[in-house]
Amino acid sequence: MLENLDDFLKRIEPEIEGITGEERDTASFMKMMRLFNEVSAQQSEMENKFAAMHRTVLLVKKYGQKLPDHTQKLFDAAPSRWNSLKTKVSLAKQRLGPRIQEESDRITKVCFLMEMLRLIS
Repeated sequence: MLENLDDFLKRIEPEIEGITGEERDTASFMKMMRLFNEVSAQQSEMENKFAAMHRTVLLVKKYGQKLPDHTQKLFDAAPSRWNSLKTKVSLAKQRLGPRIQEESDRITKVCFLMEMLRLIS
């Protein structure tokens, strides 16, 4: 689980950080929606897995054992890395908000003009 989360974060974080809010093309919007949906889909699953992993680590420690160093580092970093990703997604959505509103307004105007032309014809 920790390796999968690490791989997921390494793949998703740079893409989320790359969202500037200046994107205008449909392909960029589709990519961003895919990224946001991926994070949303992982959210409840990850939070449940964090709880299970925490219980497992406590059990391991109870019996005098410890995790391998690499695993312990991933375990220690996982909650903060996940929270950081959620914050980055939220900030990316805020950066996109004005652009999405502009596109919505533009499409609404185009639809209105097309309807007016249809009524005139």
